[in-house]
Amino acid sequence: MEEMNLITPAVAGAAGALVKELANKGVDWLIALVASHSPAVKEKARQNLQNFVYRLAKRVELLEAELPPSQKDVFSGALDQPDLSLLIQKCLVSAAATDNDDRHSILSELIAQRLTADADDMIALVGGAACDVVGSLSSKHIRLLGLIAKLFVIRPANLPQIADQTQYDDIAIAWWSSMEQICTTIESLKPLDIDHLVGLSCVRISIGSSQLSDVLTLEVTPTQLRPTLSRFESLS
Repeated sequence: MEEMNLITPAVAGAAGALVKELANKGVDWLIALVASHSPAVKEKARQNLQNFVYRLAKRVELLEAELPPSQKDVFSGALDQPDLSLLIQKCLVSAAATDNDDRHSILSELIAQRLTADADDMIALVGGAACDVVGSLSSKHIRLLGLIAKLFVIRPANLPQIADQTQYDDIAIAWWSSMEQICTTIESLKPLDIDHLVGLSCVRISIGSSQLSDVLTLEVTPTQLRPTLSRFESLS
């Protein structure tokens, strides 16, 4: 087991140095995790961690390219911060326990977001809890949460000045149609799936109801416009 190793992805710059450091530490953490297990379990865990390290390397490399020069020092000494180091360790251990690509994607995003967050930012405060939850989510649950976030939280950016109701409906329908790809990947959703997400504190069920037109409303000028639901009904 002591001979276990990970192939470090070729990433340049400060991000590459961080990925190499994480790969080395990841092996140590993995050995502690699976030391008492069978060779087959050890090999599977190693493969899972290897796949995750490659995904994380791509995400961190992209992050470095996006950062202004004044912020590129976030990679140096990242593991010297106890809370960040613990989060990274939890993510690597969680990644080694699964080959689910959707979970790996969320875990790598948690690390990338935490690297640029201040200690009191929400992402820093909830990162550890989010990492714990990821291991209890299937791909269906992750995509459902993505759909909910896009529907209730994320709105189209840089909307143009709206001239009339027809233009407003066209924009609203285009936004709604952009969620079709996510919807098609969510199969056989059952009430138990919602109960599971509630139990994990990923969503909450409110007593009452909301008008669908309010849910679908985009923040535009003039503000009194609401989507024409009959046009949405024709899409179903």
